[in-house]
Amino acid sequence: MVLKTIGITGGSGLLGSHLLYFFSKKKIKIIATYRKKIPFKNINIKWVKCDLKKLSSIKSISKTFIGIDFLILNAATTESKNKKFYKNNDISSTRTMSQWCIKNKTPLAYISGSIVYKKADEAVSESHPFSKKPAGSEYGLSKIICEKIIKEERANGLKAMILRPTSIYGLGLKNNKLLNRLRNEILSSNLVKINLSNHKMNFIHARDIANGIYRLIKKNRFSDFNFAYKKSYTIKEIISKISNYYKKKPKIIDSKMLLNKTHIQYKLNSTKLAKSVKWTPKISLDKGLKMMIKKRYY
Repeated sequence: MVLKTIGITGGSGLLGSHLLYFFSKKKIKIIATYRKKIPFKNINIKWVKCDLKKLSSIKSISKTFIGIDFLILNAATTESKNKKFYKNNDISSTRTMSQWCIKNKTPLAYISGSIVYKKADEAVSESHPFSKKPAGSEYGLSKIICEKIIKEERANGLKAMILRPTSIYGLGLKNNKLLNRLRNEILSSNLVKINLSNHKMNFIHARDIANGIYRLIKKNRFSDFNFAYKKSYTIKEIISKISNYYKKKPKIIDSKMLLNKTHIQYKLNSTKLAKSVKWTPKISLDKGLKMMIKKRYY
């Protein structure tokens, strides 16, 4: 596929900003939405201030994304009155955008997540069952429903890829996320209290996701794909990496007696993606943490 202009929702967020940085370096024109403030300016980027509430009609989408060749649906808004998640903006906008893409013959990439899957001890493939009670409550359930909508619209002619990354990190990661919480605790105290010390997590850098999406678009691969790094880490290993960078030696205390238990959270099998477009994640956790600390996209 020849890419001249793409649309990206949630351009000011963690993944969105990395997508913009990556595609702008490819000299591709971008129309990106944002809610609060833009992360950077670029001659190839046109910023449009709006959230998913304003993209709930065909007319509003057409007005926002004029002349795009591809749409990346990245934003997620799960606030809803009376806790009725099925009425939230994420779901309604996904349905309308899918219909708009069919009408305008515009391919779509939907950013879902590994949270849709039922927990398992082994690495799971794209056909693994979904969870009935996913992490994130409304957020996780909305992802599952949005995926269902997109799969239904595929039967109506929608060209769409569904992308399921593990825990995303990189420049722009919020302070309440694990990596930043651990860093802040290490810097503010000589004592780090944790639980699930042998609990393993898989992190994928936003740059690697951007590269994978670019390859999928160029090769016209419209299917479901997992994104995961080749190695998972325990929380103790993560603390060690952060501590070594700052030359700190914090004392680690387990707040729960779970030292003999291990669990890999959202360990995914990315073989399908690797074989489809010859993709491999390039950024290790060590390198990714240094990029975050130095405030670098790459």
